Amino acid sequence: DSLWLMPRLRTPRVPPTLGQSFLAPGGPLQRYKWAVLITAVLLEILVVIAVDLADSTLHPLDPVGGGVVFISVVAAGLSGTLVGLAAAVAGVVAAFLLLADFSTGTAAANAVASAAIWCVAALVTGVVVESLRRQVARREASLKQALEHSVATRKTMEHVLDFSADFHRTETLAGAARTICEKAIATFGADSSRLFAVRGRDLELLAATPSEAQAPVGSVLPLAVFPDLEELLNASRPSFIRDVRRLTLGEAAQDFLVGQGVVSATRLPIADPTGLVGILSLGWKHAVERPTPELMAIMRRFADQAAIAWEHALQAEAQQRAESFHQTVQRVVAFAPTFHIKGTREEVAQAICEAALATFDCSAAALYRIELDRLRLLARVPPHEALTAGMVFPLAPDMALARELRSRAPVFIPDVTDPSRTHRPWPPEVVQSTGNRSALYLPMRFNERGPRNLLILGWDRHQPPPDQRLLAVIQRFADQAALALTNASAERLHARLEASLLPSSPLSHPSLLIVTKYLPGEQRLRLGGDFVGAMPTPDGGLDFIIGDVSGHGPDAAALGATLRSAWKTLSLAGQGIAALANVLCRLLLSERKDSNVFATIVAGSIQPDLRRLSLVNAGHPPPLLVTDHVEPLEVPPSPPLGPDETCTWPVHDLALPSKWRLLFYTDGLIDARAAPGAQERYGEERLKQWLSRKIGLPLDQRSIDELVAGVQAANGGPFADDVALLAVSVKD
Repeated sequence: DSLWLMPRLRTPRVPPTLGQSFLAPGGPLQRYKWAVLITAVLLEILVVIAVDLADSTLHPLDPVGGGVVFISVVAAGLSGTLVGLAAAVAGVVAAFLLLADFSTGTAAANAVASAAIWCVAALVTGVVVESLRRQVARREASLKQALEHSVATRKTMEHVLDFSADFHRTETLAGAARTICEKAIATFGADSSRLFAVRGRDLELLAATPSEAQAPVGSVLPLAVFPDLEELLNASRPSFIRDVRRLTLGEAAQDFLVGQGVVSATRLPIADPTGLVGILSLGWKHAVERPTPELMAIMRRFADQAAIAWEHALQAEAQQRAESFHQTVQRVVAFAPTFHIKGTREEVAQAICEAALATFDCSAAALYRIELDRLRLLARVPPHEALTAGMVFPLAPDMALARELRSRAPVFIPDVTDPSRTHRPWPPEVVQSTGNRSALYLPMRFNERGPRNLLILGWDRHQPPPDQRLLAVIQRFADQAALALTNASAERLHARLEASLLPSSPLSHPSLLIVTKYLPGEQRLRLGGDFVGAMPTPDGGLDFIIGDVSGHGPDAAALGATLRSAWKTLSLAGQGIAALANVLCRLLLSERKDSNVFATIVAGSIQPDLRRLSLVNAGHPPPLLVTDHVEPLEVPPSPPLGPDETCTWPVHDLALPSKWRLLFYTDGLIDARAAPGAQERYGEERLKQWLSRKIGLPLDQRSIDELVAGVQAANGGPFADDVALLAVSVKD
């Protein structure tokens, strides 16, 4: 039960008595009440004396008359006028029966006159005494009511002070608002309580007790529909409405108030040092009187406590936002390495979505690739049956999203179910099924046409717009994600180019063991132009090539892949080695983007009997032949492809022993350091020494891996330049 109940409207009062008119509070003689009382007492004494004197002249039993009047006065004072009159009548009857003389007519007349005088005197004195008694009773009741009022006021103030601590136990404005509404009902006996935040010229409902479906928390009403609030807004004073049904309100306000069954209402302003921030509205479903000054003072004190709680909640939320911002920054730093992984673009996209989910406390994250007039979903966390990787959604130029992407700035959508955004890539049923309420669209990886990717963060509850600090952190996250996607694309291109520089599948030959290996340089994304290839011929021989295009990067790698592809085509066409070298030279001259670009190659074929070798060496390190010793296959020097536009190279025919092994390599292998930090190169001699230790052993994949690992260890880390190797051995 509440400690303070608003009094209902009083019913019309009965007309006051004569005594009440003279002696009631506000009466004409209230100012002279003591003089009136003393006069009444003196008048009573005079009446008793007059009655006694009159009676003594009419009847010999005058003491009885005085006694009857005295008894009637006492009875009237104790129990009212009627009881006093009854006492007087009883005294008269007793006197008649016991003392009166009815023997003569004169004696009987005297007795009747005496009785009449006694009764009139008793009636007059009874009325006066009754009025005095009622006045005393009213004064006592007034004092009692004042005492009860004082006690109730004190208890209410104590109650306000006691529960004001409850206002500060919540760390959010929403929690404080709910507590304020609940305590307002408990304190003032209202039927409903609503707390609004003043947002410019609008009112936003923060909390309502009890809650109503037609006015959910978060509803916004324009101030214009509440003209009665102007005084409250201008003077920051409470307002009272005895009957809201008689007000001229806007339709929204009328539905809001009358629809809740509110009849009387009191509005309390909630202000902080900056001005009015909120309005507390108390409603009663019956008509109540205007709050008394004491009650209004308590209401103001309540509003002051609510304002302090409001400010405390805002400070707590600001502190929470600051801590959340700090934690978000830490998560961005912590999670950034998790999506800088070496993997496919889809794997990187999945890692980005998982990191976004954990970083920004959102309920869903999705990453799309923008393909001109459509969006392709790369990944979504958590998975959704209507949004699977690879799905494509149309992106028409007239869509709001298309215009927002052209702005290149993050776009926050407070309500994704807003009907104004129905024209979008996703069907309405898909948007509804995700359960998202707010979303942030984050375009990434820009080129001349705009962003190449779109990251969408979704929340299953309404979110406030992110501030500039949070947007800066989100943009930082997007930059990291864009870099990871760029690296993933580069890795993918690197893998494709690397695959184009090597045989597409393991090589198998009935008589030869063939091993190839390719290692990019220290800067993996700077893929070089080294390439290698081998292809068994239908007659049992083997065509091979190894080469090195000058420079690094996509151009060098692409040119190397082009030369290797051309070599394979020419070999399949049965072109001779000389013609093959000539075509490769002319191809390089036509495809290179820089006249300084050149390429070194060793291309040739091993005859089916495995005892003859024909090759062209255009400026490349000579292959090493391993028999019972190690020696280079020296041939007269020839220039690389490129500087000499005549494109003519001699073909050298060499004899091979019955058991042999050949190692072809690019200069990145022998240009490695001989020791970590040393200036001396690994060189051909150290390579020959290593091969000498392998005489009699096959140059299989394990041996080639061991060679590469040993040279890398001597180098102190990855090779500075690309390395390609081709090992060909006669099977035992």
